[in-house]
Amino acid sequence: PGVNPNNQQEPLICPICQFQVVECVKDDGGTYFVCPQCFSDPPEEHGGDSTDFPCTKCTHPTCSLAKGTRGGDVEIFSCPFCASSGNSAGKVCLKRGQHGYRLSCSNGGPNSCQFTIWLPKEAREIVIDDSTGSCNHCSNPNRVVRQLKFIWKPGSVPPHYDRELCACVLCDEQLKNDMNIRIPSVNEVNYRRTGNSAGGRGNQSSNSWGTSSNNNSRGGRGNQGST
Repeated sequence: PGVNPNNQQEPLICPICQFQVVECVKDDGGTYFVCPQCFSDPPEEHGGDSTDFPCTKCTHPTCSLAKGTRGGDVEIFSCPFCASSGNSAGKVCLKRGQHGYRLSCSNGGPNSCQFTIWLPKEAREIVIDDSTGSCNHCSNPNRVVRQLKFIWKPGSVPPHYDRELCACVLCDEQLKNDMNIRIPSVNEVNYRRTGNSAGGRGNQSSNSWGTSSNNNSRGGRGNQGST
């Protein structure tokens, strides 16, 4: 049985069905977690389908074991780092890990493409769905750039933001400034700070990759409502 890493006396409980989570050991010694109920009956509202459903596939927004993202297999835009090195196969997708949400290259890894955009921790969930669509400003006949939907934590964003926002991280200057999102330059190694700076963003330079400033600030972004 899985145990709470913060309290070894407490079992890990699935927030979806309240079953106890089980830790499984692979042949190579690695481990992974599954909820027996979700594994046998994968919840469609959290990314489940007819295939195996370990916790790493789950999109539940508050469970620390859930690492899946809605739309995580969708290309947001082609990777500029890979394109600069002649590799046209790299695509930037939405990922989720222990440090939060990020956009990173499908060719990523310790010794491969390092393109990463860290996304704001103020977001309870970041998804790609039918409501997001593509960015008219950044897309062209040869390239599609997808928007993201940010679902904010209550009380975490300025009052001119709605509780949800669909936006493009490449050209939305208001979003980038308010949430301290930085776009890495080609060949720049990007890492995430662990200090208490706003949003916990990495050491990144301004964007130098063909995304001119979008002058449409769209004014106020609504009232996020009561918390």
